[in-house]
Formats: sequence, C-alpha cells, structure tokens
Amino acid sequence: MRITKGQYLLFPLLMLGLLIGLSNCGSARSAPGSPVGSKPDHVQIEIDRHLPSQEKPVVTLMVASMVQQLYGTIYALPQMTEHIACTADLGPHYTLTFYQGQKKLVTVVAENDGCHRISLSGEQHDRTAMGYKIFWNQLDNAIYEATPATQVNWLSLMPTPSHPQPPQTTQITSTSTARRLYNAILALPPMTRNNSYLNGTSDYQLIFHTSDQPAAAAIDLKQNLVALDGQYHSRGGVYRMNEQFKQLFAKTLASVVFTPAQPDSLLLSLSTGKTSGQYPVREKQLIQKLYARISTFPTAQPPPDSCLGNDKVAGKQKWYELTFLQWNLTLLHISAYEASCTFVARDFDTGQSQYLQADQQFWTLLHQAANQ
Repeated sequence: MRITKGQYLLFPLLMLGLLIGLSNCGSARSAPGSPVGSKPDHVQIEIDRHLPSQEKPVVTLMVASMVQQLYGTIYALPQMTEHIACTADLGPHYTLTFYQGQKKLVTVVAENDGCHRISLSGEQHDRTAMGYKIFWNQLDNAIYEATPATQVNWLSLMPTPSHPQPPQTTQITSTSTARRLYNAILALPPMTRNNSYLNGTSDYQLIFHTSDQPAAAAIDLKQNLVALDGQYHSRGGVYRMNEQFKQLFAKTLASVVFTPAQPDSLLLSLSTGKTSGQYPVREKQLIQKLYARISTFPTAQPPPDSCLGNDKVAGKQKWYELTFLQWNLTLLHISAYEASCTFVARDFDTGQSQYLQADQQFWTLLHQAANQ
C-alpha cells in the first residue's frame, strides 16, 4: 500500500494525540508526579521533636483533598544533589504514612533541618524540601487540621509578676467560662500553626485543665498575640487578638480575685559532669519552705569566671534547676550552682538572670529535696 506525504504526517500526529490522551487520563487518577492510580484518603503523621523521655505525638488527617495535595507536593520535590553540604541544626522530623483505604501507599520521612531531606520508601535517592516553603506550609496545615481541640474543665491564671512583687494566681472553676475563653482563642486568626513560641515576655500565663493533658497559653497584650500550646495532643499555635477577644478576656479578669501564689509541686533537676536527672518533689511542706526562703534573698554579684572554668576542667560542676508550680503555672525558676563556689540565680523568660544571696538554710533544704 502506498503512503502519501499527507498520510505520513498524519500518523505521528495521531500517535501524539493518543499519548496526550493517555497522559491526561493518568493525571486525572493521581496527583502530578505521584504514582498512577494512587489516591490516598488519609495520612498518619508522627512528630519527633528530639525531646528526651517524651513520646512522639501521632495525628491522622482524614481530609482527602488536603492529603492528596500534600501527597502530590511530595512527589513534585526534586532529588537531592549528591555531596551537598548540610547545616548541623536540629529541627523536628516527621514520619508520614499515606493510606488508600487499608492499603499503605508510601512512608515518607521529612527532616526539617540540615538539607531538609525527604526520604520515600521504595525510592533509592532522597529528595529535598530545602527552599520549598509550600511543602512545609502544607505539612503544618495538615498537622493543625488533624490535631483536635480539647474539652476544657477549668482554668488557672497568673499575671506575669513585676519584680519584686511575688506571683499571684487564681482559678476559674466554671467549665462554661473556661471553655468560652478556650474556644475564643481557637476562633482567632492563626499567625503560626502548631508553633506556640512568643518572642518576649507575656503578660498572662494560663493553663486550660482537661481530663487528659493540660494546655498552656500565654497572652501578650503589647503585641496583641495569644499563644496556645497543646503539645500536639490538642490544637495550638500563635493567634492574633481582635477586639471581641480583648473584651471577653477583660470581662474574665474582672470576675476573678488573685491571691499570693502557693506552690503545690516542684521539678528539680540535677546535672553533674557525669550524670543528670530530674526529680519531682512531692513533699508540699518542703516545697513551700524552699519557696518562702528564696523570696527573702537579697540580690548578689555574679560569680567569678575562674570558679566556673576551674570546676569545669576538674569535672566538679553541680547544677540544680528548680521550677516551682501551682496548678501547672510556672511561678518561679531558680538555678543553683555548687562546687568550689556557690551561687543562686532567678531565671526569667527573657533569658536574663538575677543573682541572689542564698544562705545555708537554703542549701540544707535543697539537699533534702534532692535526697542528699
């Protein structure tokens, strides 16, 4: 059969059209770059924050559209260049397991540090999300959406004390009042999701108490921000306050009476050149004696640098960290050092410290608390 010139040109065009049609069919069934036919409907996300002796929270996102968007973005990430130099910072790592019904499609490990390595099961070469903010934003949104709100039972509250004024606290035992304030926070526009860090000193510290795990919050009136930290067990982030919330919070404050704080628990950690450990102190009388004793100390000068340097070389350093709590509110944080010299310092949220002149009674009580 003789093929004319026009027929010869028509055949490649027909084949090209067939290939385009097949390509379009494939893209309709799966996200761009992802395996053909894969359509995950939920993803399980494990969060590893590299915290010692703490569990790795796990959340599950069931919103199929968000799952598939994240899935497609992962498969669109480029492969990592060989012999690339990575920074030594340490950020959170995430393990994402995508499912289609009961079928496991792929497990992805996303490292939010260094070269931002993205490892997919079944792939020999790692990908990278360095510079791909869209991926990290989608991951944050997925975790936020998958993390539930909690059922608040009551609320404890403390204004940030102005030195030398002692801390004052209060309880709001009305479940409806506590839940109204909690829900009002979640209704605010989020500035950051999951990350509850506030830059600076907050004006109020709050603890929303639940039957499971308390959720801490902080309010910064100067920046009009609210931070809510659910530790991935409940929803959290930093939110921008509006006038409606400010009015609700002012009304809440007007309904309570603050009284001088009385610690009900103490977290004591001890670190030496060889060992370290944390010891919760449960004897309330001892806790309150230590707390009251510290409040009487005058200010002191910083210790000489030679003391710390010589002790470090000799391996004789001994550091104590004391955190006094009431209803999970942090009342006071103290650092104490004991070796060739001794000193005590009050630590503030700003990272600054104020040195105090401790006495022998303090050290006796501290040794008792540490079972020495």
